[in-house]
Amino acid sequence: MTTLRQQISEFQQKMLPNMPEEVLEIMLQSTKELTNSGIATRALQAGAQAPRFTLSDSNGTPVSLDELLAKGAVVINFYRGSWCPYCRLELAALDQIMLEMHAMGATLISISPNQPKKTAEFTADNPLSFAMLSDPNLKVAEQYGIVFDMAKKLIPVYQKLGIELPAFDGNNDWRLPIPATYIVRSNGTIAHAFIDPDYTRRMEPVDILDILARPDNRAQK
Repeated sequence: MTTLRQQISEFQQKMLPNMPEEVLEIMLQSTKELTNSGIATRALQAGAQAPRFTLSDSNGTPVSLDELLAKGAVVINFYRGSWCPYCRLELAALDQIMLEMHAMGATLISISPNQPKKTAEFTADNPLSFAMLSDPNLKVAEQYGIVFDMAKKLIPVYQKLGIELPAFDGNNDWRLPIPATYIVRSNGTIAHAFIDPDYTRRMEPVDILDILARPDNRAQK
């Protein structure tokens, strides 16, 4: 089976040659600066208690982390938005492991700052078998310590690419979450945290399954 890493590599081979060099340079430099900021090390790590929250899905239905934890482990996937091609690849790859996750008693939820209507538009064309939640103004992502302000030099680059974050997120903040995956035990303790300021790198779905399979991560309260 093709790994997510391979899918991303294939996408980059097709997309990057068509990108202007100055645009690529700004993107690479911005990613390097974000990495050097140390945000990933300041974010919540394994061993910490996962902040509790209730967020609405694309249909407006509230989803509570506490209620999900009462059933078993929860995988929390923070993604930048449905406009992000790397996120779309990741979401599709996560959808392919849903049967295995359910067999382990685990639940997957994905969270972005996108407004519910934008998420609904995306899932209408890309049906997924897990809850896609809206985090208005990144309040939950802030609790996990993964929010950053987009570099000012990046904003016009995104706009030229047709990516207007205000239209997706309903504000003018131009802030994003670092793509991150948290695996939370049923007692609320974070068993694993994958946090990478380089948005082109994501946690492999098979690695999620391997961590969920460990006896201490499958234990109930």
